[in-house]
Amino acid sequence: MYGVIRNIFPETRSVVLSIEAITLEWSPMNDGSLNSPPHYPSIITGSVANPLSDEINEVKLPMPLKMLTGVVGTTSSGKTSLVHRYLTGTFTAEESPEGGRFKKEVFIDGLSHLLLIRDEGSASPDVQFSLWADAVIFVYSVDNQESFERVRHFYSHMNKFRNVADMPVLLVGTKDTLSEKNPRVITEEEGKQMANHLKRCAYYETCATYGLNVERVFKDGKSCPFKCRVM
Repeated sequence: MYGVIRNIFPETRSVVLSIEAITLEWSPMNDGSLNSPPHYPSIITGSVANPLSDEINEVKLPMPLKMLTGVVGTTSSGKTSLVHRYLTGTFTAEESPEGGRFKKEVFIDGLSHLLLIRDEGSASPDVQFSLWADAVIFVYSVDNQESFERVRHFYSHMNKFRNVADMPVLLVGTKDTLSEKNPRVITEEEGKQMANHLKRCAYYETCATYGLNVERVFKDGKSCPFKCRVM
């Protein structure tokens, strides 16, 4: 879908565009749904001067998109810290077993779009979540074997409701809690092997404590080949 700019007044030499300004802030959606995103104009209109012709000229503009990204992992995976760092630029060590739903304005090629992030908490992805997401980020902690093994379970469970191999997938290993007393137990090579097992899967290692690769994960997540929906 595209917006249209029409040359309504050919004698006018100026260019006048009427575009609705939109400002979004991240916030949890506590109403249990993602059906109330901010309003985007369905058509962008205005007048473009063409002093050499009385014909109506049309210029096509790409429309705003809505991107639906699901985040899946155990409560010890570090996914809450990952999402929180991306949305606020700050670190939190607290993991939310309930998860949450968030929105953020993002820019791709200079255009404003809406990114919706859905964290399923400690629950396995159900049919509603699986069909809702355009893309999914599986998260584990490199110092927690259980969180790593659970990725396979979550992937297989989601596969019951749709073919996950046909949707974009990211695998993220978090390093927020690494220390001498809490050493790494999952090697980077093991993480990459898991990513190869999960077809069409990109792999990142992040540290939300100081922001390592956090932006890259969500930049990848809101760009091609991630499926986007016209508002």
